[in-house]
Amino acid sequence: MKGGKRIMLFCFLALLLAALPTLAACGGDGEEETPKPAEDEIVIGMMLGLSGAAASSQGPGFNQFLGTFRYINEVLGGIEGFKLRLVWADNRYDMATAVMVFKQLKDRHHPVMWYAWDEFLYAGVKDILERDKTPVFTWGANDPQLFDAPGMFFALVGSDANMFTGAVRWILQDWEASGKTGRPKLGTLHWDHPWGNAHKAGGNYQWAEERGVDMVERIYAPMSLDLRPQLMWLRDEGVDYIYFGAVTADAVLVIRDAKALGLWDEIKFIRGYSGDSYDLLDVVGEGAEGLYEVSDNDPRSSGVEAVAVADTITEWIEGKPDPGDLLMSPVSIEVLKALIRQAIDDVGRENIDGEALYNAFQKLQNIETLGAYRDLSWGPERRMANSFMKIKQYTKTGTVAVSDWIPMDDALEKEGRGKPGWPAPD
Repeated sequence: MKGGKRIMLFCFLALLLAALPTLAACGGDGEEETPKPAEDEIVIGMMLGLSGAAASSQGPGFNQFLGTFRYINEVLGGIEGFKLRLVWADNRYDMATAVMVFKQLKDRHHPVMWYAWDEFLYAGVKDILERDKTPVFTWGANDPQLFDAPGMFFALVGSDANMFTGAVRWILQDWEASGKTGRPKLGTLHWDHPWGNAHKAGGNYQWAEERGVDMVERIYAPMSLDLRPQLMWLRDEGVDYIYFGAVTADAVLVIRDAKALGLWDEIKFIRGYSGDSYDLLDVVGEGAEGLYEVSDNDPRSSGVEAVAVADTITEWIEGKPDPGDLLMSPVSIEVLKALIRQAIDDVGRENIDGEALYNAFQKLQNIETLGAYRDLSWGPERRMANSFMKIKQYTKTGTVAVSDWIPMDDALEKEGRGKPGWPAPD
């Protein structure tokens, strides 16, 4: 299958490349220490799971990620006169490896900021980040302990837990619109793992029950090859909806096994947050038609300005536009522009360090999103920028939004839901 081969190729290349920065960071005692950054560059560290359980999802997107930094430097000429140098390594989606890789990158390259694909893999170095006042710009948020102010973690899309509250609200709307009576029953199918369990944070199952949705749960091991036993158990429990984990390989299993059991047309399947919709379409094609998915931004079919910008970036990187829904490249560039400009205003060009960027994050309000998001804002007491989501659905060739913007709860707030700046929808 053409799409499947493309994903395998991406993963192989990513794994091959991943060894390079890891080896560079592991020099022997006699090697000279890597020089500190030049005055006209900002060094950003990153580690991600290019091997291990999440490789099928993270590998394909990493090429775009690297290309975006090249685009910033080579096409945009950097940001405010600074070139951005990304240093990275494979953490194998493993906590112990992540701690080792972080320390190697830190000692060799001195990043003043980190990008995190899975922020919970930074939990083992939380104290180091706080001591050095080095912020972490994360894609999502899974680990509640990392996102209390005055912490170092600043998430773009919110969290799987917050997304789940939006999904529950949509289920209630969909149930009412269908004319059904009684309470809908929602089954969850996920890894028993920090990422897999993330949607449950903040007592979300109890929260859903209190709002009229009955909950049942089934877990499975990463890299499972057969999910029919779990799906049959959920079927026997009488579920109306199934909310399941989002990596591409798992989504393929759910679709295959649900169709084999005749459940695809009986139960509504909702994929948790992903961003790699078109990678799934490459593998299963029309087989994904009808699947629902939570989304932090408008899908490609909405035609917002960010789609055209994302195409421009990807065409420059790969020679062709990317059909995907993931609009993080143009939005991340806008975040970096706002962040660096704020830091310059605060401390001047010559004094930008981790602490200056940390303080700047807390002042970013109403960031330009080119239409991709309803609003992105951080603050002194707010660590997740996004507070709205949509539900989209797969067609034969892409995805379409099937809801308006849905407010999400701030499920990770330990002092209760409703952190300043978030909507109060109930």
